[in-house]
Order: sequence, then C-alpha cells, then structure tokens
Amino acid sequence: MGAARDLVPIRDADLAQMTEQNAYILSRVPKSRQPELVKAAKRQPERKFRETVEEAVPGLHLEFSVHVELWVPRSLAKVIERCIEKAKILNQTDSRTDAVEAIFAEYDLRHPDPEKELEAECQAVT
Repeated sequence: MGAARDLVPIRDADLAQMTEQNAYILSRVPKSRQPELVKAAKRQPERKFRETVEEAVPGLHLEFSVHVELWVPRSLAKVIERCIEKAKILNQTDSRTDAVEAIFAEYDLRHPDPEKELEAECQAVT
C-alpha cells in the first residue's frame, strides 16, 4: 500500500482493517491527527470518512479522483513522462499525481485566461 509510509503512527493491524482509499485519505492528514481518525477509517465508507476528515481537519482539499485517459503519439508520451519526472524531482515527491498537478498549476499561473484577456480587450476598446 503506497500510503503506508505516510501512516507511521498507525499499527499494521489497524491499517489492514481499512480500505486502501481510506488509508490514502488518512495519509493526507497530519501525522499528529491521524490516531484520532483510525477508528472512523476502519468503519466508515470512503465518502463518509472523507467528510469526517474534512470536518476534523479543515483545509486539506480532499477531492475525489477521476480516471483520465488520453491517446497521444508515442513521442508526446515520452515528453509527458520526462516532464513528470522533472516535476517529481523539483517538487520532491514520488507521486505522479502531485507532479502533474504542479505542472498544470504552474502553467495555469503563468498563462492568463484567454477568455478574460479577450473580455479585457473588448472593454478597453469600448
């Protein structure tokens, strides 16, 4: 289980009694707050546990994951992989998801919203 290394204060016996999704959610909680949520992680379905965690530790920005599939030329796939590996190193993470999030966040910050730019141009003309 990939989340296990982020669940240091949690016993293996407890970890074995929770779903992988709940273990992942629990791994996003600061280690000091994890022990108080173990019982809920073992008993609650993912949606309810997500609500419990968000209530107990506001500001974690827990989101449901969606599967995204993209068919691209092999050469572009190599570029994507290279960029993900660079982002993992620069952001000091082993998570591909965190790396992709960092790539898109940087792009989003560096490039203004084209619709807002067009709207601003139209307003400047009138």
